[in-house]
Amino acid sequence: MGYIKEIKIDAAIGKVWNSWTNEEETSNWLAPKSQIVFEVGGAYEFFWDDNPEKDSTIGCKLLRIEKRKVLCFEWQGKSEFLDMFREPNGKTIIEVNFVEEGNSVIVEVKQAETRNLEKWSEYDNWMSGAWEYALSGLKKYCEESQEEKEEQRDCC
Repeated sequence: MGYIKEIKIDAAIGKVWNSWTNEEETSNWLAPKSQIVFEVGGAYEFFWDDNPEKDSTIGCKLLRIEKRKVLCFEWQGKSEFLDMFREPNGKTIIEVNFVEEGNSVIVEVKQAETRNLEKWSEYDNWMSGAWEYALSGLKKYCEESQEEKEEQRDCC
């Protein structure tokens, strides 16, 4: 099945890109804690719980980086789906595309893979909704940051 989620963000490409690639920035919209080693093969882990074995992407890595254009990484679902991402199955792959459109950025999150596993359809539906929610948080964070920056520039 897979899914594609897309959102238009009225902010600079640098702000949107950094919101995916910087630990401090990701904590403002994606997960309270993260570990990002920003290089191919580096950690791309997010933690929604104090127990890293529960709701996290522990062990996930960056697979491809095209600065300000493409980010591709391993991913896994929340605790009730984790068994689907352990051996022999392995992690799934998410690709995020960034397209500048004037003063905005179109962000597209895509998971094309599908697996013949019992709970895969349920995972797909849940993850699709989770990315939709996350992208709305990203939009809010980036656009509010952009507005603050403009207000500071206009103030003096």
